[in-house]
Amino acid sequence: MQGMKKRSTLGRIISMLTPYGVWILLTLSGYIGVVYFTLLLPVYLGDAVDAIASGGGVDMPALRHALGAMITATLASALCRWICGRINNHIVYNVTKSLRQQAFDSILHIMTSCVGIPFLPECNRRSRTAH
Repeated sequence: MQGMKKRSTLGRIISMLTPYGVWILLTLSGYIGVVYFTLLLPVYLGDAVDAIASGGGVDMPALRHALGAMITATLASALCRWICGRINNHIVYNVTKSLRQQAFDSILHIMTSCVGIPFLPECNRRSRTAH
């Protein structure tokens, strides 16, 4: 019984997220960008070490290129992470707003349907607390 309830809840959550499918794909691709640019940093760090430790002295053009690439990769990773955060906030805000509106509509419907009908079990406060 409890497994069915969990699937039902998960199904409802997924159904609430379906209008944001494009946004979810964008955030997933953004996080792929974060991983890609983050993994580039050790590669460029190795290039910088190779430019410093080369046999004939420091290869300044290669070092500048490696440091510039590291800075670019770091900024690109940070930008992707920031954009993903904004997209996730957009999704969470709208889903929460929709869920809150559905809850208030449900409560309002229950309250207005019970006005003046005290003998119905769903309208009687004592019968709700007894269960």
